[in-house]
Amino acid sequence: MAEGKRSRMEDEVPKDFMAGVPEVTVQPSEMREFMDIEIDNIWFHVSTNTKINLHYIDQNTACSSIFLPSGELQVQLHDSKFSVIFNKRGTLHGVAGFVTEAAAVLAAMKRVMLLKKLGYHVRAHNFRITNVTARGQVPFRIDIKSLQQDNKKHLQYFFGENGEEQLKLTTFIPSVHTTVIITHHGKLSFFSPNVEKLLQASKFIYPRLHPYAVLLPKPSQL
Repeated sequence: MAEGKRSRMEDEVPKDFMAGVPEVTVQPSEMREFMDIEIDNIWFHVSTNTKINLHYIDQNTACSSIFLPSGELQVQLHDSKFSVIFNKRGTLHGVAGFVTEAAAVLAAMKRVMLLKKLGYHVRAHNFRITNVTARGQVPFRIDIKSLQQDNKKHLQYFFGENGEEQLKLTTFIPSVHTTVIITHHGKLSFFSPNVEKLLQASKFIYPRLHPYAVLLPKPSQL
């Protein structure tokens, strides 16, 4: 099969790969013009400043629960895939199943209400999103080797579990504290501190990948 040709539009991209990170808040509707984004999970943290007896919660809640090696108690929310971790200091961490910040907030409030029903006088505070993982897809394949060659300062090859070099690149965008993994298929993985920064990173990365788009060969060239 003949290899595709790469579309190069050098003047559209800053010489420095990290130049020009957007500072404005990006709305999801804007992002759809550039790439599809799908959030996989949102982690959250909320404090109650109340010491709790994890064994008492385990024995008196109708939810499915399990003790972790760390000594914390992981509780799966009733009739859902949502999962929250309690520690004895009264801190809650959302760890699975949340794809919107609103869902994370609702889950946190439900777990605080559970503590109240069990007799604890608690009040939630210091709620924050701590991590967001998401997938993105650009509508083209990427010339990974040329992308890395032109941006060695900011892009490194991603190594697998066995140490083998893969056709993936990883980069960290400091101003939005987001790590991005890029594949030659045009699939991206994002690891960001919150949804706003995730969307900013998405808008930032797209125009830097477009000049390395691989034009697929026409049927007559196959």
